[in-house]
Amino acid sequence: MIATLAFLFYMFLFNILLRYRASCLIPITSLLYDKCDPEACASAIIYYSTKNGKVKLKSQTLFAQCLIYLDDPQLAQDILINYPRKDAASSLSYWSLMANIYYLMKDEDGLNRCKEEAQKIQLGFGQTGVMIQNEELASIQNKIDLMNGEFSTCKKYYLDSLNKARFTFQQVDSCYYIALISFVEQDYPLANMYFDRVINLGNKMCYVSKAKHYQSKMENMNLDINEG
Repeated sequence: MIATLAFLFYMFLFNILLRYRASCLIPITSLLYDKCDPEACASAIIYYSTKNGKVKLKSQTLFAQCLIYLDDPQLAQDILINYPRKDAASSLSYWSLMANIYYLMKDEDGLNRCKEEAQKIQLGFGQTGVMIQNEELASIQNKIDLMNGEFSTCKKYYLDSLNKARFTFQQVDSCYYIALISFVEQDYPLANMYFDRVINLGNKMCYVSKAKHYQSKMENMNLDINEG
């Protein structure tokens, strides 16, 4: 009886600890997801991962996301080398992030491998798990399509993603690629409109400087980007 009570008390304390750690992470996550400040988010992760002068990195996936949006995919890849893929959910998260990294590094073979590995995962969780896995697979396939120049398909994907976006950083991500595809398609007014949205919402995400770069290129081309 005493042993049972002790075990229940231990589990109670353990659950409190988990909730506390989760609540501590929420404002850090918000720095990227809502404030679009990957630099501040990464700095906060390092701060809370440092103890007695030593860094034991917590939340590797969030840190890798920050590096992706700071335009450093190589370092993001290095961070994920030792990422523990202990279960199906963590494995799916890993391959989804790696797909973003491989796209930025222009590694088509790596992208295809991400798709193959993600397809093998048995996520579970019933219909919810199927939906989550399908969304991640669609995201990976979209990167493959984008690399292969399937711009019409990708634009539809990003427009749909923009409508479904729950966080500001997701809106910025979708707007940037809609703008970029529109620029390639020479639909300059549409490109300019979405680049403006990136600049207005993106704060310190790397897409902001890239959007400004493309707008500068359009200005130098003497385009009437307000027509149509």
